[in-house]
Amino acid sequence: AAYPDGMTTSTLTSAEADAADALIALALAEDLGTGGDRTSLSTIPENTPGRAAFVARSAGVVAGLPVAARVCAAVSSTLVFKPAVAD
Repeated sequence: AAYPDGMTTSTLTSAEADAADALIALALAEDLGTGGDRTSLSTIPENTPGRAAFVARSAGVVAGLPVAARVCAAVSSTLVFKPAVAD
């Protein structure tokens, strides 16, 4: 959907992007700490490639894809975020 100012539901303003990045950094720091995820580190070899999918259990509305993409980018520059539906 487009808004009168030309913004779409898939874009963030500069202030929104900054706020999202700050919250993402705090969440990752809280979750991973300085040593990473201990369970993953102890059970998964370091260079093992992985794959993940976000799957809805029932029909609904998708919101927040630009932030989800920023989360993936914050975790690793090698992560590829491919939304299958529009925000």
